[in-house]
Amino acid sequence: MWLQVSLLCLSCLTQTQQAQDRASLRRSNDHTGRCHYSFTVPSPEESSCSGGSMKPEMDGVSSRLTLLEALVTRLLAGEDGGAGTGARAKAKGEEEVQEAYSQVTRERNQLQQDKELLSRQVQELQRRLAELSQEAETLSQRPCQQTHTSGAKQRENRPASDPAYDLGNGAYEEMKAEVTEVPASQLIPEGSPNFTGCGELQSVGDPVLHKKADSITGKYGVWLQDPEPQGPNYNNKTVWCIDTVGKDVRQVFAYEDMDQLSQGFPMKVLVLPEPMESTGATMYRGSLYYQRKRSRSLIRYNLTSERLASRLELPHAGFHGQHPYSWGGYTDIDLAADEQGLWAIYSTNTAKGAIVISKLDPESLEVKRSWETNIRKNTVANAFIVCGRLYTVGSYTAPNTTINYVFDTATGMGRAVSVPFKNKYLYNSMVDYNHAQRKLFAWDNFHMVTYDIRLGTAKECLALRELHQLLHGDSSEAHTPSSLVSQIHRQQKPECYGEYRLADGKGFRWRSKGRVRTSGAPAAESDMAPRMPGAPKIYLLDIELHRDAFTVTLNMPGLLLGDAFPNFEAETTIGKIKLHEFLGDSWGVLFSHPRDYTPVCTTELGRAARLSTEFSKRNVKMIALSIDCLEDHYSWSKDILAYNCEDSACRSLPFPIIADSKRELAVALGMLDPDEKDKDGLPLTARCVFVIGPDKRLKLSILYPATTGRNFDEILRAVDSLQATAGKRVSTPADWKPGDCVMIPASMPEEEAAALFPAGVYTKNLPSGKKYLRYTPQQ
Repeated sequence: MWLQVSLLCLSCLTQTQQAQDRASLRRSNDHTGRCHYSFTVPSPEESSCSGGSMKPEMDGVSSRLTLLEALVTRLLAGEDGGAGTGARAKAKGEEEVQEAYSQVTRERNQLQQDKELLSRQVQELQRRLAELSQEAETLSQRPCQQTHTSGAKQRENRPASDPAYDLGNGAYEEMKAEVTEVPASQLIPEGSPNFTGCGELQSVGDPVLHKKADSITGKYGVWLQDPEPQGPNYNNKTVWCIDTVGKDVRQVFAYEDMDQLSQGFPMKVLVLPEPMESTGATMYRGSLYYQRKRSRSLIRYNLTSERLASRLELPHAGFHGQHPYSWGGYTDIDLAADEQGLWAIYSTNTAKGAIVISKLDPESLEVKRSWETNIRKNTVANAFIVCGRLYTVGSYTAPNTTINYVFDTATGMGRAVSVPFKNKYLYNSMVDYNHAQRKLFAWDNFHMVTYDIRLGTAKECLALRELHQLLHGDSSEAHTPSSLVSQIHRQQKPECYGEYRLADGKGFRWRSKGRVRTSGAPAAESDMAPRMPGAPKIYLLDIELHRDAFTVTLNMPGLLLGDAFPNFEAETTIGKIKLHEFLGDSWGVLFSHPRDYTPVCTTELGRAARLSTEFSKRNVKMIALSIDCLEDHYSWSKDILAYNCEDSACRSLPFPIIADSKRELAVALGMLDPDEKDKDGLPLTARCVFVIGPDKRLKLSILYPATTGRNFDEILRAVDSLQATAGKRVSTPADWKPGDCVMIPASMPEEEAAALFPAGVYTKNLPSGKKYLRYTPQQ
């Protein structure tokens, strides 16, 4: 189009030039000699005359101008339309480009995250490989033990009539946590302390003194170093110290390092915005975490900005002396930090004073997850967390006490331990763990001390393998706790007696019904350590490896009345359950039976099913257990229903059955029957009954042998008695039934009894004249 416009313009110029060519200019002189110029052009009249010589040219110009106007008009119209369309196209194009860019950016970020994740996984695998390589190298360098060859030979020479060697007389023997340490330094090579990964606490060193407080305000306190410092002002050498004696604890003293702490001159003093409660504070990632005075509020104080960064109440936590440690004070909430993050150690009214552990978000202080333990907070002196495991200190004043309990948040299980711990200054009010230095920080009666600790590199299976090798001279197979117990149950070699001798000639001490046998000093082969008396026994063993000792704890598992019942997880005929969640606020009856498809068990579960409505009326949930698999439970349930019901009205059992095919729960709860065994020689579960209260504590325990079926009417009556006396100062007499009179404790004075029981007190006259047989109507 622009080419056409250009041609028209050129044509117009050409016509103008032609018009100029027809004009003329003449020059001449007049008679006086002056110069005259004459300019001649065609006249308008001439050019406008019809039929003149200029008409064709003018028509052409006119037509060209018309065409030019039309083209210009079209061009302008096209530009206007094109501009709108172009704008829309441009906007759409920009949208598509932006979307494509966003997609590429997202993919790039995802790839970057995947790369970082893979890098971390590779680093973790490399670290584990290095640890395992080091462990393999140290094991390969240890010489093979040959100390048991002669012992084996001597056993072969024993007479067959020896009752202790008769493997057919296996029986249980109850053991009462008899613990003896014996030298076993060859088990732990010198290179093991270099281990830097997580593990179980093996030993605690002697306390090292760094400073003694100057005034009475320093009797109790908190002192720490940040294991993961952040910000430009402080580092991992900075020491933080808080004296916690006083009504308004707000001052935080900062020291450049340990040397400046010992000199006593702080480099800075910070003032907290809210007062601190007792000794439960901790330091983590550039923040001080503490409990606000007289509240359950947790506070995160940023050390760099010197401002309160976050604040949140810890739900249901006790405070200001409701659930303290045994040393006193108000450390109801004890905060801790370890390799896995930030924790809170406390208790609640719901937990009845038992220690509760909560994992906290370091930024918001929100609770991520909680665990309830079996140990009461006011029975322990202090607690700390290492590698996700809670450890408690037995005493705060005894110079030689122990770390007596561990709870593993990874498994949700706790157990008793015995790791020596020293309170050198006889009043330890604070213990905290620093994972960067692998030390415990403690405040012991004005004295600020640290303890070096050692975490074990040996896994539990390694400990059992070493014990197996030491006891029986056979290290060909590594055992887990359950498989070692199974080996003993089968009464195969290795026998559960013999020469328990270490390289230096010392041995383990065993307690058997009050009789103690201890292997003596090094002796000749013919005078080896005395064997355990009696038939081969079945024991459960807790093994701990220490630097210079091998600790063996013999313990027959079981629960005592009042113990918190384990919150185990199990597969059942109604799916996977956790016991406490299954029970909710109800009472519970857990009963075990030996095997499916057996006559006595069928009648028992049938009777339990018939009485299920009565149990439900009493807010009791029932759950059964045996060592068979789920498939057997499903199939056997039909037989039980057929035994109960002649018609098809009964379609399912009114309670679930736990499948404990690996015997893990049966072993943990002490349910095994020593006299009843399966085809492999393993003991079956006995007929146990556990009644569990709404507080999840054991209220009643009954153990029947496999040959005696249970009376479920009696179990129902026992539940009635437990519920009738719960929270009331009464008891029920023999053969008591609901509605009968209950008995008043003999220790209650008559005046108090008369006031407490307005329905009346009836006293039975006795020949002794003592008025201890007193009754009152059930209320």
